[in-house]
Amino acid sequence: MSRGRSTSFINLAVFILLEVAALCMIYSGGGIRQVWLGGFFTEIQGGIKGLSESWTEYLSLREKNRRLAEENLILTEKLRRETDLKSKPDSDADTARALSGQRFSYMNAAIVTMSSGSQHNYLIIDKGRVDGVAENDGVISSRGIVGLVTRTSAHFSYVTSILNQNMILSARVGTDGEVGTLQWDGHSGRNSKLEDIPLHAILNAGDTIYTSGFSPFYPGDIPLGTIQNSTIDKGSSRSANVTLFEDFHVLKYVTVAKNLDRQEIENLETAGSHTEKK
Repeated sequence: MSRGRSTSFINLAVFILLEVAALCMIYSGGGIRQVWLGGFFTEIQGGIKGLSESWTEYLSLREKNRRLAEENLILTEKLRRETDLKSKPDSDADTARALSGQRFSYMNAAIVTMSSGSQHNYLIIDKGRVDGVAENDGVISSRGIVGLVTRTSAHFSYVTSILNQNMILSARVGTDGEVGTLQWDGHSGRNSKLEDIPLHAILNAGDTIYTSGFSPFYPGDIPLGTIQNSTIDKGSSRSANVTLFEDFHVLKYVTVAKNLDRQEIENLETAGSHTEKK
């Protein structure tokens, strides 16, 4: 240790000793001083206790959030099953399918990392192949669509975010309105553009946009956002600016939605396209 640093250390030690001595003299010098000094120490103890309680609460916050996310997943699955049951009342097979929740299965996941400020944003979640996650599984939340699984490893998955200009969603105005495409505007974290809506459709500010149900990646009727305003594009269709419900700045937990019928649907589409080419 250099001489200068040694001198500084000695000066600090002497200062602390003198301060302690001064406090002891004050405390022994009379009732009023004792009351004042006692109050001073009480304030310090209270502050330390408050910091300790805040830190303990912070440490338990992650576990609380995870439990809330799991509870939300259970409620979401129940709601979707009830929705499927109401929309498929025509046969016993459809009823059994809706009750068993066979169209989609759901899995809770936590976000490990997430990009921002890019035209091609992504996130990585803590579930992978060993957990049953596969490419093209949808990723949703309680407030909308989050993205699509595009790569997997054993324990993690890479998700292309809807805040990515390569992502286009099939979206519907209301639960029974016209269908168009929804794509992020590339600038704001909450703004997207709904396009290819027929010219005769009526778009009102405040209308809610939902997933159409035509995509093999996401369940139908998931609320996505609300229309802010609309315009006519080249006299042939309508478009609208949409504010998304999901705020990616506070997003921590997501749900992986696996379409259990997707492979069968894709096989049928492939077979149909081969038939048309003959």
